[in-house]
Amino acid sequence: MLRETQRTLSYVDLIQAGNWKEIGRLFFESYDDSRDFFQNGHPDISACIEVLRELEKDGVYGARMLGGGWGGSILCLIEKGKEKNLIPRIQEMCDKRLQRKNSCDVLIVMESGSGARVY
Repeated sequence: MLRETQRTLSYVDLIQAGNWKEIGRLFFESYDDSRDFFQNGHPDISACIEVLRELEKDGVYGARMLGGGWGGSILCLIEKGKEKNLIPRIQEMCDKRLQRKNSCDVLIVMESGSGARVY
């Protein structure tokens, strides 16, 4: 999809500029397009994405689905230093929204690596 390609190309400049809010906005837009144009969202993923949207003012920059859809994983960008407070809130809110305990597992990546390279 052209829109996703445009978003992906924008990420390089946005990362270099440290514009995490715009990256987050594009992440949310990516999920919306995936759900609306490809119908590969999932009710649980949608519920968790909505929780994350509600926490934007508290340090969530954005979130998008990873994988092929229909129940994959979510990549969420949050403001550095807010992990201790946000992670339990995200888990509690998702559990409440999905009406079950332990509705989501959280993997925290504190820093990214340099990516693949040839030696």
